[in-house]
Amino acid sequence: MYDLAIIGAGSAGIACASEARRKKLKVLLIENDAHSIGGICLNKGCIPTKFLIQHSHALPWERLTLQKNSLIESIRSAIPAYLQKQ
Repeated sequence: MYDLAIIGAGSAGIACASEARRKKLKVLLIENDAHSIGGICLNKGCIPTKFLIQHSHALPWERLTLQKNSLIESIRSAIPAYLQKQ
């Protein structure tokens, strides 16, 4: 049995789950797809855009894309461990 169910593992869902875990609640965080954890900002919005803008002058497109994807995956994969530590 859970104390709280959260639909969506975007920034708001993660923040809510983190706060609930700090308050010792048992939380169920629901996300449709593992590649969507982190929400739009992490996967398609803020972070990839800023990365591309900052590094686009220095790298070929193929390498830029690989590094962007690697950064996103490293952040995304750290989220479950972050929530467990709360």
